[in-house]
Amino acid sequence: MENNPNVSKQTTISPTVDRVKSDATEVMDKAKSAGREHLESEKQAAATQAEKVAGVIEQASSQLKESNLHTLADYTTELAAGIKNFSEGLQNRSVDELITDIRDMARRNPTAFILGSVVVGIGISRFFKASAERRQQTSYRENQTRDRQYNESDPSFGDYE
Repeated sequence: MENNPNVSKQTTISPTVDRVKSDATEVMDKAKSAGREHLESEKQAAATQAEKVAGVIEQASSQLKESNLHTLADYTTELAAGIKNFSEGLQNRSVDELITDIRDMARRNPTAFILGSVVVGIGISRFFKASAERRQQTSYRENQTRDRQYNESDPSFGDYE
């Protein structure tokens, strides 16, 4: 019998490769689980926000009716109902079901899917831009207030002799 060094290397490498594959699979499963949990919480937050928006639109519709703007009130009522249905759909369906629906819609009508994605992307970017500007304005006001308080507490403030 001839001793083949490649055979012994393969037998020591194989358990290591199997362990690495097993570890990688475990990490991927944990990442998927964490991702699903995050998506689920974000889905619920979006559903709650949509429900609040629908409530505001319903109030606007009531005010429009009181102002005898019935046609516009009807449109806003329909819009509120659509947003409520969307919210209920988010709350009552799993993330997997929503992903399946999105894939199906993308296959049936790719143009609408792409346009919808662009609109959602623009909306998200505007939201983040507005949030950043709001944080910046708040920070600026806080700095101004802090500077004013510091200057008012400084007895030498205003003395230029």
